[in-house]
Amino acid sequence: MTLATNPAPLMDSLDLPHTDAGPDHNGILSHPASASQSGKNNTADLPTTCENCGPATPGNDVKELLKTLVAGQNELISIQRAKGGDNDEGTATQPSNGPRDEADFQEIAIKRVSPGKWRKIKRERKIIPQQSVLLVSSKANARSQQRHRALKLSNSADKSATESSTDTSPFDVPYRLAINSSYLLDVLSQLTGESITESRNVFVRPFKYLVAYESDIRQFLKEAEATYDQVISKLSELTQDNPDAVVTVASSTKQLSGDEKIKRETQKGTHDSLIEDAKKAVSCAGREMNQLRCLVEFMDRDMHDIFDAKHRISNSSLTEIPFEHLWMLYKPGAIILGSKSDEYSGRHQAYRILNIAGGRTYFDSGFKAVYTGIIDQIGDSDSENEEKCRDAIKCSGMDMTCFIIDAFYIDFDGGKLGPRPIRFAIPPYNGTKPISTLVPFPLLPGSESQQIQQSLLERGRRFVKLVPGAHKKYSGSTIQEGNQTTRGYNNWLIKQTELHSEIMIDQAAGVEHFKQRVYRFGRNLKFGGGSIARSTPQDKRETFDALPEQEDGSWVTDVFEDSKFEEDRQNEYRRSTDLLGFRTLLSVSVSDNHLMLLPPRVYGYGLLDHKWLPLDINLVEDLLAREDRVNRARFEDLVLPEGHRMILQALIKNQVEQPKVSGEHDGTGEPFSMDAVPGKGRGLIILLHGAPGVGKTSTAECVAAQLKRPLLPITCGDIGTTAETVSQTLESFCALAHRWRCVLLLDEADVFLAKREKGDIIRNSLVSVFLRVLEYYSGVIILTTNRVGEFDEAFRSRIHMSLYYPKLDEISTKEIWEKNIQHIKKSGGDIDIEEDKLRRFANKHWQDNKYKPSRRWNGRQIKNAFQTALALANWDFREGKDSAKLQRPQVKVAHFNRIAQTSAHFDDYISDIHGIQEEDTYGILAEREEVRKDNYEPSPEKQSMQGSRPRKNPPPRRHGISRRNTGALQSRNYGYDDFDNESPEDDIELLKLKLELAKLKKQKGLNDKAESCQVSDDNDEEAW
Repeated sequence: MTLATNPAPLMDSLDLPHTDAGPDHNGILSHPASASQSGKNNTADLPTTCENCGPATPGNDVKELLKTLVAGQNELISIQRAKGGDNDEGTATQPSNGPRDEADFQEIAIKRVSPGKWRKIKRERKIIPQQSVLLVSSKANARSQQRHRALKLSNSADKSATESSTDTSPFDVPYRLAINSSYLLDVLSQLTGESITESRNVFVRPFKYLVAYESDIRQFLKEAEATYDQVISKLSELTQDNPDAVVTVASSTKQLSGDEKIKRETQKGTHDSLIEDAKKAVSCAGREMNQLRCLVEFMDRDMHDIFDAKHRISNSSLTEIPFEHLWMLYKPGAIILGSKSDEYSGRHQAYRILNIAGGRTYFDSGFKAVYTGIIDQIGDSDSENEEKCRDAIKCSGMDMTCFIIDAFYIDFDGGKLGPRPIRFAIPPYNGTKPISTLVPFPLLPGSESQQIQQSLLERGRRFVKLVPGAHKKYSGSTIQEGNQTTRGYNNWLIKQTELHSEIMIDQAAGVEHFKQRVYRFGRNLKFGGGSIARSTPQDKRETFDALPEQEDGSWVTDVFEDSKFEEDRQNEYRRSTDLLGFRTLLSVSVSDNHLMLLPPRVYGYGLLDHKWLPLDINLVEDLLAREDRVNRARFEDLVLPEGHRMILQALIKNQVEQPKVSGEHDGTGEPFSMDAVPGKGRGLIILLHGAPGVGKTSTAECVAAQLKRPLLPITCGDIGTTAETVSQTLESFCALAHRWRCVLLLDEADVFLAKREKGDIIRNSLVSVFLRVLEYYSGVIILTTNRVGEFDEAFRSRIHMSLYYPKLDEISTKEIWEKNIQHIKKSGGDIDIEEDKLRRFANKHWQDNKYKPSRRWNGRQIKNAFQTALALANWDFREGKDSAKLQRPQVKVAHFNRIAQTSAHFDDYISDIHGIQEEDTYGILAEREEVRKDNYEPSPEKQSMQGSRPRKNPPPRRHGISRRNTGALQSRNYGYDDFDNESPEDDIELLKLKLELAKLKKQKGLNDKAESCQVSDDNDEEAW
């Protein structure tokens, strides 16, 4: 190792040439190394003074002196040989007999001073030659020492004398180290690159610079010992009794003329003077070596616990750690987790450390130190995290400062990735603490760390993939977010809730929603700032041990302020990382370092709950493959009235492909539209009406699956009751549906589509809002209702297709039973089912209630019956009297009999309430209220009244997919010819109907007068 030194004082005293030193050496933080054992401690055998050598300088002086001695010896031998050994003019330069330097008498040793006597010995900000090169004292002040003595006396009664004599008190641990040597100060200054002067020559525990540059100090000692051995060897050669070995030392290396050089060389010293110079070199080398040995001895003896903790942290073998060693565990750039417990739930958030502060004993309580407390500097923040830090600092006590960690993580605000600051505070604790219980939890190297980092990377990759937008499903609890402080006015909370539905993940829309709805939410989403812009400062009270007297009216200290150590570590990490900048997801690839710091939370929207929520990314599941979803939701699987399937598929295909009639545009720059007004009529509005439980909602789900789009169902409860609220919420739903290309399902639409009435401004306003939305919405809207009779007539012209769903007939009912049976069998559950008996029960249930429509089950009731039967089967298996005989749950017909009895009792109860003795209670009530007619069958008279020709096709009837006709029905494709009213037999059919009507009137006596029947042309109306 070569150090930049200034050897002038030693060279001048020995009359030796000045030489230049090598380059500076910058120390780095490294693992502990054992102290050098090369050479014995020769302190007692060496001179403890160096005559006229001035202040001690680093070991290069001795090296250069040794080189000069060797060069001078060789040169003198060559000159003597050239002159035949004549050296009459060469006289030795006598050493100076000037006053000896005070440092020559300084004791090279470690002197230990009690805390009470420290300021009596170390009173001034300078080197004290009368004291040893190292002065050491414990950390206790008078008040803490008094408390310790009282505690020791109180416990002495329970301890024997032997036990008490072996106790190690924390107050005996050295805490102050005064470097009372100019040579050692120069060495440390050049190793660390810091200006360590005599006025600030006291270091305090944990001696961060000595820990960081330990290996450099030990290496420097090895080189000093090697140099000393070389000087001793040369001195041994010079002291041999050999006249030919007479040499002198050249006094200068300047360029001289030939004559002057020869003249000067002849004036070199004698053999005895050269030996004196060598002895001086030995003395200087010995002093330097022994001072370094004192420093290393202090490190080995008084800092062994620090170096042991450092070594065990580096190899991940440390399980418990004292509070004062936390600064080695939490280093800038290291990864930490918010909590070890979060690891098992998968919600752990990873952070990178940016800076640390505190965690040390302080000397001054703030009365003498000029200091702005950390609690005051972070007190301007109103976040929950900062309030926790302030509380921890307040509770840290009067002996040690709170350990503070400045960290950051990466988040996405919908537009860019960026760092967000966070601050942690660990209050002081006694003894040791398991590392696994620390909050935050440090991620130490090891197999467990690799697994956690790998899971963080996988989660980060999924985060980047999901946040632009994705249609997924979610099952589990959401993440609670909020800001809860004692101030109150900045508080907000998004509570944890259970969510089991399909979701749309959209980070940008979610962030914007919470910014508008949650007060102060935007402040929580800011990038940068906080501890990123201004890191937590070091507490000056930790390094302010005031001297007994003031200087210029101010208190001063001789303690070296090592706050720059943490500043250098922080700045070095800032220069080496790119995590503190902003970037977009699309501009460049996101590095693994970014991915590990991404949060476990994404913002998503529950399509059924209609809520924006912070979602746990680990609970986000993929939907079935698109092909599987389409296959599982085929229209062929629905039991629909004849013709509905073909119409819906045609409308869906047209909406997806958006065909152009002629060219790209219609000449106005807008896509082709049948409406004359741009922007109107570009959506698809379908009305599904009929009795409850006949497949209307299932049809909407199939439409969404065929379109390969999410289904966004909304009800009147999600929209509001006032015109202003309805307008805002409905526009919001439409905007979301348009953003995500959803199929918008407005269930029970009759609430807001009812007839307008004169004087009812509120209802009329609601209807007007819906009319406007339906007119200009460009997506797919499906309206369902079982009270179509209440619709306003203005909606009729805005609906593209209205499909009627009659009640289930026998074939369709049995088909629904069969589908539920097959669904249980294919579910893969460990359950038995009485298939044949259930089919017979389904047939019997229909026949028994064939003329009792109110007791017949619709599709939803059949599904609910199966769910109830499954619950009863599980109960019988676990708690029933025959549970010991069953190997697994079994769905029995007895379960359905019990369900049917309960359902029939309820239906009879409803009939008695309304006083209706007929069998179709609900149908009669709906027809009485003029909202629906379940037994709708157009009569011949009504058919003929609809036009000059009667309808060829009968009203919609269901064609279930029985096991006998499944293949035929799926293979048939309905065409528009099935609905064509033009037929050559229309005139004949019309005449037959008229004759039949005439006969009926004559039989009933209703035709008293002869009435003529005039048959008009095809384009005229019929008159009777």
